[in-house]
Amino acid sequence: MKHVLDRSTKRAAVERSRGVASPAPDRSLSGPALATHNSPRRAGLKQCVSPLRGRSGPDAAVPERSTTRPPVTAQPPLRPRSGRAQRHNIERHISHLTGLSWQETETVAGVTPGGGPPPRSVSERAGVPGGRTPANRHGGSVSGRLAIAAIAILTAIVLSACAPVPSQTDPRAMRFPTLPLTPPQPKRVVLDNGLVLFLLRDPEVPLVSVQALVRTGAVLEPATKVDLAEITGRVMRTGGTARHTGPELNDLLESLGAVLETGIGRQSGSASLSVLADDLPLGVELLAEVLRTPVFDPAEVERVKRRKIEEIRRSNDEPDAIAFREFRTAVYGDDPRGRQSSPEMVATITRDDLVGFHARSFFPDRTIIGVSGLFDEDRLLGLLRRHFGDWRPAGVAAPEFPVPARPPQAAVLLAAKDLPQATLVMGHLAPPKNSPDFFAFSVLDHVLGGSGFSSRLTSEIRSNRGLAYSVGSFYRGDIGYGVFGAYCMTKSASALEAARLMRGIVGSIRAGGVSAEELRRAKDAIVNNLIFSVDGTREVVAQRMAFAYDGLPEDFLERYRDRIEAVSLEDVRTAAARFLLPEAMSMIVVGDEAALAGGFGEFGPVSTITLRRY
Repeated sequence: MKHVLDRSTKRAAVERSRGVASPAPDRSLSGPALATHNSPRRAGLKQCVSPLRGRSGPDAAVPERSTTRPPVTAQPPLRPRSGRAQRHNIERHISHLTGLSWQETETVAGVTPGGGPPPRSVSERAGVPGGRTPANRHGGSVSGRLAIAAIAILTAIVLSACAPVPSQTDPRAMRFPTLPLTPPQPKRVVLDNGLVLFLLRDPEVPLVSVQALVRTGAVLEPATKVDLAEITGRVMRTGGTARHTGPELNDLLESLGAVLETGIGRQSGSASLSVLADDLPLGVELLAEVLRTPVFDPAEVERVKRRKIEEIRRSNDEPDAIAFREFRTAVYGDDPRGRQSSPEMVATITRDDLVGFHARSFFPDRTIIGVSGLFDEDRLLGLLRRHFGDWRPAGVAAPEFPVPARPPQAAVLLAAKDLPQATLVMGHLAPPKNSPDFFAFSVLDHVLGGSGFSSRLTSEIRSNRGLAYSVGSFYRGDIGYGVFGAYCMTKSASALEAARLMRGIVGSIRAGGVSAEELRRAKDAIVNNLIFSVDGTREVVAQRMAFAYDGLPEDFLERYRDRIEAVSLEDVRTAAARFLLPEAMSMIVVGDEAALAGGFGEFGPVSTITLRRY
């Protein structure tokens, strides 16, 4: 599920609440997020860059280029991707393994709670204009003030040296109470046509966020039309509606400072709208048009197809993308989640295919809409009934999503790529989210490699052996199935050693479980991190929508906390014995062919993946 809260929308909301007029929009550009193209930040960046180029302003003359060539110096080697960026990419690849969607919430600096102006400076509160304090307004030399400051600093140093040294506490021995978890409860409303609504009012900022979940996905597309669902989700937004062309829709959203996006993932379709509270009526009208009456302009269909083909052609550029893509295919087999697309397959997709997929998928009784922000409930319900109430339901149950059932089997797939670094991913199917073992296996994964530096994989392979910068494990439970795996980025020459260590550490937990201290730390970390999943009304509504979509109880979050706290050492040992299979993992290795030759046969039958060159 994709949520977007555009920075320009928040900025416009704050300015409007203060009575500040926003600058006239520039309509020279078009696209799904036009409000950000000509922001004041861009103008500021241009002013910052100009001095670096030897200019003092946008109209300054371009200096003459020197004809004297500088001496040739050795260039430093390319720096590897930062740990944060690498982890960001890994999380994105992991999220694509199941129906869960990777989400990122932006924060906007300078917006105070309540949407009001930022607090005034101390001097302004004292009634002194221009930021001057009474002390400097009444005189006093600079040297005198510096001398006074120096004396004060020296006095503080002497006093601190004489103070008794406080006793030090080992952080590992510190104990904290469990954080309370009492998120607000959205109101649930069901329209006559089966459309489910979740409403949660938040008067803090004059914004409204509208989210939609539709029971569809790429798992329902034909095997010969891979990427049909994704292309349908893209063109729904940009290809126009029965009342507005794509450019007209862009202009309307730009004039509102609003953001409207759509998409279809592996197991769900989604739409999101972020709009000022005053513009909510028009925003809901446009959202209804996009969901109900997209026209799929043929020119836009071809543009999105060309873009998708280019993405496929670049899909072998990044080794981590290759590894997780091939891992997905190895784990899922013939299941729709394991299919791979090609430029030739995308080229066969037609506008009629998009129209048909939309017609088979989008109905009110297969849709959930969540609204959070500043709104009047009666007016909002009137808007939603006006624009969605006459939407005709399907009248039959939605198609069931297929459940992966490929039994785990040992296999090694080597993908040769001329790189000094190797990427390893290994794993198999795991317990689903609706399994009683879901909670114990979540704790197990946290101890194994999901908890950063304190995990067994990171502690041994990175900290003790120095073999990898990025190493860890992942577990994603979905309805009916789950996926477990471990990953490592290391030198191609040390890939075999790292693979042995990874399988050995997985085997040690299967054989001996976890310690009481590891169990305590894992449960504390998981439970205390839950508070961050409900730090905003939009996130609360999104969670309730996801629980309803998956058929989980409304209080699943509270039950999750209680079940995690109740996990015992025996529960972890039982889950490890049932679902952790180090001898039956599918392994993907991407790296230098010569360095990877030989040795991997001990993990299972070895085969080679031929990476296509486009």
